[in-house]
Order: sequence, then C-alpha cells, then structure tokens
Amino acid sequence: RLRHNLTTFSCACAWLIVVLVVPAQSQTEIVEKYNRAIESPTGQKIALLQEVIRDAPNFLEARYALGVTYSAEENYKAAVPHFEHILASPQEASRNPTM
Repeated sequence: RLRHNLTTFSCACAWLIVVLVVPAQSQTEIVEKYNRAIESPTGQKIALLQEVIRDAPNFLEARYALGVTYSAEENYKAAVPHFEHILASPQEASRNPTM
C-alpha cells in the first residue's frame, strides 16, 4: 500500500515537473519512460533513467531514483553526482527546471 502511494505521488510530481520543462509532445514520453523505469529490473531501470535525465536534466525524481538505484548496486561513484545535483539546486530545479 505504501509503495503504491509513493508511486502515485511520484507520478504526480513527475507530471508537474515535466509539464513545466518539456515541450508538450515529449512530456508524455518522458513521464511514461520514467514510470517504466521505476518498475523495471535494475539494468533496464538505469538505462531508462539515464535517457530521462538526458531529456530533462533537472527532473529531480529521476535523478533521485537513479542515485538510489546506483547506491543499491553499491556503485556510489555513479550515484554521487545525481545526489549532488539535487542538493545544489533543489528549489531552483523544482520551480524552474530547464532542459
């Protein structure tokens, strides 16, 4: 139940951030790719989240998910830049994310 609530909340946040950032035609693609990534096995999750971040670099939920995924794989060196990005500009990125 908690996981479902977190997933629902995450999807809502994803839509809000992507709507502010990405042209309309690709908003749906990015959010759908993010949602697929969250439910995917680790290898596929990493690849999909990297694509999402490439298309929307300040999509904080995607960066967080990628950092957590790398951490779970004990690849801390790969995780750190994503967490640093979040910490460097959390308010700026959430209010006015840029491509």
